[in-house]
Amino acid sequence: KPKPKPKPSAMDLSSAARAAASLQRRPAVAPETKALALALAAPAEGVDVEPGRALELAACAEWEALALALLLMQERVAAAGPAWTDVTPTPNPNPKPNPNPDPSPNPNPDPNPKAALALSSQHLHHPEPRLRSVVASTIKACARALGPAVYLRVKDQLIEAISGQMQRDQDETTSTLGNAKISLDDTTGWKTLETSVLCLRSVFEGLAGPNHGDSLSTALATDAEMLCPLLAALVQHINRHVRQATYQMLATLAAAFRPNPSPSPNANPNPNPNPNPN
Repeated sequence: KPKPKPKPSAMDLSSAARAAASLQRRPAVAPETKALALALAAPAEGVDVEPGRALELAACAEWEALALALLLMQERVAAAGPAWTDVTPTPNPNPKPNPNPDPSPNPNPDPNPKAALALSSQHLHHPEPRLRSVVASTIKACARALGPAVYLRVKDQLIEAISGQMQRDQDETTSTLGNAKISLDDTTGWKTLETSVLCLRSVFEGLAGPNHGDSLSTALATDAEMLCPLLAALVQHINRHVRQATYQMLATLAAAFRPNPSPSPNANPNPNPNPNPN
């Protein structure tokens, strides 16, 4: 009897280092991809890996390599934080020459938030759900580091995708038998819609951090006319996973706007009931 093919080990996507280790045990991944992944996620001591090589890893055929590339970019974006202040900077109409130009090249040209966002946006609808989850967490890291510029970059794509998927998936998963409509089991399908909702939630989570002031409330107020009907439709969606993702997003918004409890004016600043313990 022929030996059964070994089952691929599970991909641990909790960090770039663990993803690289998991990728080494995947039999379908090419050896050169494994070598590049290991070099990027666990470089030898004293070796300075060029950041742009994460994009080289993202171009590999395997989805596992793309997931690792996104995790690497995500970690760099989170570590750099305020070093990158805008995703789409406005050009200066009257630029002034720099009297002391720095001849040295930018030591960190890639992956920056713009590259991370571009790669994430490209794979919002990837067929692999685990990869789509990494996409969502990468966009969240960018939003947390950079604020409203990320929301402005991805909001139209996400909202249009959610609206289009709701209609398309409803049409594809409902068939007509005589005069009766039969809907498929709600545990199948709608995976892309669910991930798009989670991705929008990730953007809101990133904006809800303490570093971005009223960015979240401003975004919601600006797009309320578009978001409110969408959320109302999502909470009534036929698929329970989509509904659950929507409830999670609403919980994120509720937590972000929950007022901090203020101390009572009559509260005793000294909680010790005995003023003279001796």
